[in-house]
Amino acid sequence: MSRQLKGLLYFQAVNGKHSLTIFWSILLGTTVVSVVIAALTMGTGDVKMVMTFSAPIYIYAMFIGFNSAKTHVRYALRLGATRKNIFIRSGIYFLAISLVSAFLVSVFQQLITFITSRFDIDSFRLMHPASILRDTWMNRIVIDTTLMFFFLALLFFFGLLFYRYGLTGGGSFGAALIILMLVALGTGWLQDVLVSFVETVSITYFFDILLAGIGIYLINWAFLRRITILMKS
Repeated sequence: MSRQLKGLLYFQAVNGKHSLTIFWSILLGTTVVSVVIAALTMGTGDVKMVMTFSAPIYIYAMFIGFNSAKTHVRYALRLGATRKNIFIRSGIYFLAISLVSAFLVSVFQQLITFITSRFDIDSFRLMHPASILRDTWMNRIVIDTTLMFFFLALLFFFGLLFYRYGLTGGGSFGAALIILMLVALGTGWLQDVLVSFVETVSITYFFDILLAGIGIYLINWAFLRRITILMKS
C-alpha cells in the first residue's frame, strides 16, 4: 500500500470517526430518553415505543456517500492524490464503516434489549430488519453491512453525478428515477416486488444486494477517472 493511499485512509478515518461519534451520541441519547419515558409510563397502557437503529444508519450512509463525492474527492485532488487512490480509498472506507456500523448496531441492540428485559420495560421495543428472517447477530451484521454499503455506493454515484455534471445533470437523472418510481407505484409493480421479496426472502438475497452495491461502486470509476478539481454548479 502506497504512502499516499495510507494518508488518504488516515484522513478519511479521522473525519469518519468524528462524524460517527456525533451520530451515535445523538442516536443513543434519543434511545436512552425513549427507554426512560417508556419505563416511567409502564402500566398506563398509553405509550408503546418501537425504534430501530438500522433506518438511521442507512440514512447516515446516504449522507456519507454523497458528502464523500462532494467534499472529500475534491479535497484529495487538491492535495495531489491520484484518482486511482481516491477510488480505492473510498471503497475500503465504505466497506469498513459498513462493518463497524453493523457491529455497533448489534452490540447496542443487544445491550438495550437486555436492559429493557431486565427491568421488564414492555412498552419499549427495538426492531431490526433481520426479524423477517431470524434476529441473530450474524443476520443483523450481514443485512446492515450489505444495505449500508449499497446506500454508500449509490449516493457516492449520485454525488459524482452532481460533481461532474452539476445540478442540471444530477437533477435530471434524479428526476428520471423519481418518475420511474412513480410509474412503478402507479402500476403496482413495486408493491408486487416488495411483497414477493418479503414472502421469499432469504439471507442470500442480501449477498446479491452486496454484489449490486459493488457493481454500482465499480461504475463510479467511469466518472471519477476523468473528474477535475472544478465542480460544476
